[in-house]
Order: sequence, then C-alpha cells, then structure tokens
Amino acid sequence: TSGNTYTISVPSTSSGIVLVKYDTSGAIQWQRKVTGTGIGVGAIVTTIVGTTTSGTGTYNANSGAYTKIGNRVFFSLLINQTNHTGTGDIQVTGLPYTAANVTANNSPISMRINSLTLTALNYPQAMINQGAVTINLEQYPVGGTASSAIPMDVAFFIAISGQYYV
Repeated sequence: TSGNTYTISVPSTSSGIVLVKYDTSGAIQWQRKVTGTGIGVGAIVTTIVGTTTSGTGTYNANSGAYTKIGNRVFFSLLINQTNHTGTGDIQVTGLPYTAANVTANNSPISMRINSLTLTALNYPQAMINQGAVTINLEQYPVGGTASSAIPMDVAFFIAISGQYYV
C-alpha cells in the first residue's frame, strides 16, 4: 500500500529475523519474528582458485556478506586480487551454502570487473555451479554463440552479487 514501509531486522540476541510493517504515521501495523534453521546471516571470505592448479592468491580486499531465508541465499562479494599462482580458468570458491543440484538453479548474478583480461569483443558473466560452493567466471562474445571460461589472470577486481537456491 502506498505510504506504508517495511523493515527487516536481525536482532543481535536471536537466531531469526523480525519483519515489521508500519503505517503512514509510523505506527506498527504488524510484526512477525521468523526463526529456525531456514534463517541465516553472516560474512563470507571467498578464495580465487585456478581450475587446473588451485594456486595461491594475494588480496587487497576480500569480503562479502550473505542472508539465507528458507532455501534461498542472497550474497555480495568484493575481491581485489593483486597476485595469483593458479593456472587454468578462474573460479570463486567459498559460498556459505552448497547450491542445489537442480537444472533450474541458474540464478541471476551481477558482476562488475576491472583489469580482468577478456578475449576481444567478449563480455563477462558469472554462474553458480550446481551442487557446489563455487562460481565460474565466463565470457560471451558480442552477438551470441557459446561461452568460454575466463582464464586465470594475475591481478584484477571483481564485485559479484546474486542469489541461489540451496
């Protein structure tokens, strides 16, 4: 309804979340606490690995956060890699929950990159791997056709946000 506001808060003393609806005057219309194993929030520290040889990375920044509600995980990551010894293609590992192993789990992911080498006339995309805690970075040629993995790069910045089913 126009003018009403909703908030979601995570009390520091509980294992759930509180949903609150306020009317236009700021008075609480209703409040619900949701608890149980279907709720979770926390920090994520991911790792970049190579798909042929994992290698070791050095980072200026490597942080993230997630919220789990039921069977859905919402997340955001920020990785600024300054060096890496891995080989093969780039893979991000360390999502907080294993993705569901179902075909329909190809959830949308947004990604921003800087200094990541791509093939000419390609654009980047990311995909969560089914039944895993990993994200593959891929590139697609302008105008379509098949994707290819993005090869390991020594230094780059990526910011990724998205959601997936568990």
